[in-house]
Amino acid sequence: MTKRHLFCTCSIVLLLVGLGGYLLAQQTSFPSPDEKPKYLEWQERFFKGLTNELEPDGVGRVTELSRYAQRFPDAIKLDRTLFYWDVQTTAVNGRVVASGSVNFVELKQSYLGALERLGFRNIDDQIEVLPSENLGNKLFGLVTTPAELTYAKPDPKSGLMTECLFGDPIYLLRYDPAGYYLCHSPIGYLGYIRADAVRLMTKAEFQAFQRAPKVVFLKDYGDGERSIPFGAKLRVAREQPKPATKRLRVMLPDDRTIVVPMEIVSRSSLGGKNFRNRMLEITQNFRDTPYVFGAKSTAGADCSGFVWTIFRALGLSLPRDAKQQVLVGELAGMRWFREEIQPGDLLYFVGFTGSVMHTGIYKGKQEFIHLSPPRYQVSSFDPKAANYTEFWTNAFCIAKRPVLE
Repeated sequence: MTKRHLFCTCSIVLLLVGLGGYLLAQQTSFPSPDEKPKYLEWQERFFKGLTNELEPDGVGRVTELSRYAQRFPDAIKLDRTLFYWDVQTTAVNGRVVASGSVNFVELKQSYLGALERLGFRNIDDQIEVLPSENLGNKLFGLVTTPAELTYAKPDPKSGLMTECLFGDPIYLLRYDPAGYYLCHSPIGYLGYIRADAVRLMTKAEFQAFQRAPKVVFLKDYGDGERSIPFGAKLRVAREQPKPATKRLRVMLPDDRTIVVPMEIVSRSSLGGKNFRNRMLEITQNFRDTPYVFGAKSTAGADCSGFVWTIFRALGLSLPRDAKQQVLVGELAGMRWFREEIQPGDLLYFVGFTGSVMHTGIYKGKQEFIHLSPPRYQVSSFDPKAANYTEFWTNAFCIAKRPVLE
């Protein structure tokens, strides 16, 4: 065997060993922070696999810095529907400069950690964690056109991500000079939307919008001045036609109102207070349940198995795993906007793997119920509470409302 063949063979072995550890870290249970030795071992295994994915021999090369940034999202199997990655790495005057933006700090931490393990030092971290400070106090918006497509980049030719409907609430992350906002759509999908199709809102305005009762249009509606598509969700106006008629006054995204026939809209009580109370009651069946990875009964369950069983008991179907469950329902909150999360909403948490790795059910008053080693727990986001957990508070990323209001 020649030296070249030997080098290639060793490189392949290193890659397979590292990838095996990396895939194992991706597929097994995320350890509780209380299990510190296991947690650190799991973390080290992940980074070893990740660095071997970037460089099979584990030695970083300055000439490959650009490739590392391009390869990283594929190496961690980044879900681009929820997680944003636009990072560049270059060498400037003997220093490694990492720039660009991400929407969760864990992505940046994992990437910089991988670079350090490849031997790079003196890294100039210029990666912005979104939402961008340039947005000021208007981090939210409502879609003002009948239907608006979102794209992978601020260019209609870059690839379609999803579509937003008239009146849809969106969470803004950054403004692009090409005339687009990067945003999370109501279902959480990332994409760039035309800026002139968005009414900007402050947090107070958005909270008022979220709390208002709403109706969903059951058919396309037009009054000659505007077109409202089937599936659009609009607020119910406070002032209604008098005397009572079979018509309803609704609010448009610009706060003007129109009157529409009652039979073309629907109010759903599926996600109402009684439903939420029933959900929280059912969770009590798991109070003595130990954490068992892959299980979903009161004899033992993992985080997503617990959530799956609760919803099944309510007659609803969810995917089995947290990475799949997070795609169901509408956004109820973000790491930087927890004010409107309601009891019964599902919470999702991200780890250094750059992906959703845990889930739980919001109980109310900053508390949430979840299964984490060693057992069923009620934790709090409130630093003053006895059951406050800094790890889970920092790891929280997205809240979803999987049932209708």
